[in-house]
Amino acid sequence: MDEPLTPRGFRVAAAIAEGFRVLAAEAAPLTLLVVLFYFAPDAVVETLRLRGFAWVIHPGVAWAGVLAAHFVLVSLCAGATAKLVIDRLDGRPPSLLTALAAGVRAIPVALALILVAEAPELPLLWFPASFGPGMALMAVFANFALNLGLSSFVGLAVPAAAGERRGPVSAFVRAWRLARGARWRLFLLTLIYLVAFVVAQIVASGVAGGSGEVQAYVVSAAAALTTLVDAAVTPVAFVQLRRLNDGAQPGAIAGIFD
Repeated sequence: MDEPLTPRGFRVAAAIAEGFRVLAAEAAPLTLLVVLFYFAPDAVVETLRLRGFAWVIHPGVAWAGVLAAHFVLVSLCAGATAKLVIDRLDGRPPSLLTALAAGVRAIPVALALILVAEAPELPLLWFPASFGPGMALMAVFANFALNLGLSSFVGLAVPAAAGERRGPVSAFVRAWRLARGARWRLFLLTLIYLVAFVVAQIVASGVAGGSGEVQAYVVSAAAALTTLVDAAVTPVAFVQLRRLNDGAQPGAIAGIFD
């Protein structure tokens, strides 16, 4: 019997497999976006943090500016990669310029999600000396839990904003509705990504050995690699759930949002 056309027909394994196929087909543009707007800003932040950059203005203000720029660029990356993947799945020829424009439009949505998810760890970035190992570990677990919670309810808001030209409120409502009936599967999908993200960083840290900039860059590269995979898989989940909810097939909706 065919799978019923409902969100319950969404399968995590199928989304991951399709994500890897899209990643293989669009490896060059997706990698370029992740390197430019995720890995490079992350490397800059790590460099400034490790070298104790001599700020020309108040260190707290300067550090806030660096982190803000970092979060904005990562938000742009999330929207741009989502647009590339969605266009391919919808039968439109992917374009870097179109993806970047969509990424800019999606910044408010992605930034809101990032700020909520990263809120427990932000004090650690500003005042690392004020927190012991116990508090730091609690912040990491809180970040982990927030990511899982957000993904289960509104984690598809960025693909909605980038792929359907929706404003922030409309994108969050769209994500909420698409996730109904598939929240536990989205939870599992994000859990797999987060575990892979953490394991990749631990392995990279062990391979790099020691401490300092080299280790920081290797760990950032590992994080970028897992983010690259997630950048393909999450929009795939969005498109699959959209088809199950709306009954839209590839090509049939290719021109709706042009």
